[in-house]
Amino acid sequence: MHLNIAVLSTSTYACPPISYGGEIFFYDLSCGLAKLGHSVTLYAAPGSKPPEPSGSLKYMRGSYGNIAPSFEYEVYKMYKEEILRSDFIIDCAHSHAVAEQIAWFHREHKCKVFIVQNGVVTHTPRCDPWNIIVGSSIWKRLIVQGISQFKDTPWENSGLDSFMLKRFPEEEVHVIPWATNTEFYCPDPDAPYEKEDYLLFCGRPTPYKGLHTAIKLAEETKIPLKIFSSIAQIEHQFWRSYYIEMIDKAKAKGAKIELVEERIPFGYEQKRDLYRKAKALIFPYEHNEAFGLTIIESLACGTPVITSNLGAAPEIVKDGETGFLCKTLEAYEEAVNHVEALNPEACRKDAVERFNRTRIAQMYLDLVKKLQSK
Repeated sequence: MHLNIAVLSTSTYACPPISYGGEIFFYDLSCGLAKLGHSVTLYAAPGSKPPEPSGSLKYMRGSYGNIAPSFEYEVYKMYKEEILRSDFIIDCAHSHAVAEQIAWFHREHKCKVFIVQNGVVTHTPRCDPWNIIVGSSIWKRLIVQGISQFKDTPWENSGLDSFMLKRFPEEEVHVIPWATNTEFYCPDPDAPYEKEDYLLFCGRPTPYKGLHTAIKLAEETKIPLKIFSSIAQIEHQFWRSYYIEMIDKAKAKGAKIELVEERIPFGYEQKRDLYRKAKALIFPYEHNEAFGLTIIESLACGTPVITSNLGAAPEIVKDGETGFLCKTLEAYEEAVNHVEALNPEACRKDAVERFNRTRIAQMYLDLVKKLQSK
């Protein structure tokens, strides 16, 4: 059955973003739905692209790195009638303003609204929640209990854990993994699975992402480390400056560390090239990560992942097959020593089978069919 689908992104970044941002998943989800033959309209900030291969794009005002609920509410005011004509609506915005308005004023359409929660901003909608979709079982457990992502982690009493999640009813929360474009994130066709001698850290330099552990690992093992880190927000720039001092100290002790500068708008190509050639992605985060897009991007390129045993990673990485799950610095060192024994082709195969964007789009369609048939 052919469906008309509305996908609501955020005002924060373009969809896909030119650099950092979970909006890349919202774009890939839209493309996956369009590739399955449905009519998809994406509502997104300036600089966005229509979903491939044949989707439509409608603009909202952009807030360029900030969360702006009023801009997301404007989507409802500008496009209300056409959104309500959709067969179903996927609201990925930070504020979920459209979902709220439909719940309050158009309850006959409420059943066709599905609300995708996006990491640490899981506290909306303000009305009674329904049809909630999260990317991992750990994230479902957190929001059902209404607790912080820092609960039972080294950052629990750091002040970061003062943000509490809204409590959601368990029966309304559904788990569907996030996705990536495994046609783009793939091994180098001219030199598949040829690796160089370096580890790669790719992600925000926010402390709980564990960059300090990656730096310490490079210092202890003397294995080269390349850092490809977002500076899209002032917070990212602050912490990157903080880590530069730590990097300089490690280099003075013999560590080989390179900060790779992002060349916008070619950051995705840069990142893919780094994934392809890395011995492994090192992602030693110290909180309950809601999903971890860099993990599946790396695996799709045929590169194993050495990561934390917290958060969603145990749901993504097959320990001893596509990477290693670690808790201590000693465990990370042990994993580095054995990572070359892992099969890059198995990493690629697993990512394509479980996380390609058309498969995840079909899971959304299956969930919609199941819930609307009740």
